[in-house]
Amino acid sequence: MGERADVWQGTLALMVLKTLQALGPLHGYGIARRIEQTSGDLLAVNYGTLYPALLKLEQEILARFLAPGKESA
Repeated sequence: MGERADVWQGTLALMVLKTLQALGPLHGYGIARRIEQTSGDLLAVNYGTLYPALLKLEQEILARFLAPGKESA
């Protein structure tokens, strides 16, 4: 089989959100495996990239809902 490509950080957040939207709550390992499976194992999700991306998403979501003057939808 050919080489697997690394997932770019900008697209990783989108792929994580789409995976969670489709499958519901998952651990990081499950998210990584699902992204790799849906790409036909052409993408490799590096855990050193995935977990910081998950933390950043969590912080952005919390900041959005806890920001003064913002009403949660």
